[in-house]
Amino acid sequence: MNGEQIIALARYFNVSSDFLLGLSDYRLPIPNVVLAGIPIQSDSPTSEPKEN
Repeated sequence: MNGEQIIALARYFNVSSDFLLGLSDYRLPIPNVVLAGIPIQSDSPTSEPKEN
């Protein structure tokens, strides 16, 4: 397989190319901010703010 075919299959199955090739256990790529330990803030809060 060439790179374009691998990319097409990864997109079709909605997985990373590393997962498709057996190089990763994660279906989707892990963002660099997660790897760096930076918390990801969502636009919509899931809980009420805590009072101090």
